[in-house]
Amino acid sequence: MPPACDAPCLLPRAWRKGLRVRGFWISQLLKKMSAKKIQAMFEELATLICQGKLKMPVDKIYPLTEFKAAVAHAIEGKRSGKVLFRMGN
Repeated sequence: MPPACDAPCLLPRAWRKGLRVRGFWISQLLKKMSAKKIQAMFEELATLICQGKLKMPVDKIYPLTEFKAAVAHAIEGKRSGKVLFRMGN
């Protein structure tokens, strides 16, 4: 398998061959995993986050009182990252 950084240039060739990139719902995966495997997976993810190897861009953080604006922003499709809620003050 090529390195992850080469993936964007490979996608157009894959699409021409009829291949698709498809996401998944983690809830479906978790239903099939034991509690021990789930814990190990989250520990590994936490380690990668702490090492700065796993990042998720955040487009905007809204207070919970602005949930309507947050939902509108999330569904508009012109974001560069996740739309999050800030809980509390």
